Amino acid sequence: MTEHTPIPGRTPLPQRPSIIVVDDDPEMREMARVRLERIGYDVWEAPEVSMVLTLLEKVRAAAILLDIQMPGFGTGIDGLRFLRGDPRWRQLPVIVLTGIAPEKARGFVKDDFITRLLFKPPDWDVVANALKEMTGRP
Repeated sequence: MTEHTPIPGRTPLPQRPSIIVVDDDPEMREMARVRLERIGYDVWEAPEVSMVLTLLEKVRAAAILLDIQMPGFGTGIDGLRFLRGDPRWRQLPVIVLTGIAPEKARGFVKDDFITRLLFKPPDWDVVANALKEMTGRP
């Protein structure tokens, strides 16, 4: 994450919005980090769903980019259900990014104004546009 230290006598830089990227694939997390930082987001990475709560307690996230299929405790669907069931994060924008078949994925994810379903390999322009529509930033 990039820290912004204000210079005395100058207007501080606006806070960059933070995105939490949850994916078990380190290459996918790295690709997301590079692409999202380039367009103005700070990126926090989590290799498994169980880390999302810890990050949400530390970071004021503008949105979450969430994979569906992950080993370990919980899938992306479990994470999405948890978020939508908690009043603190019920309205937090989530982009579910998955490599599973579209027909199957659509059975798990309701695509609406706070949840977007996109497919791998991602078109990063589509991801950027979805984030902008959902968060109003950058």
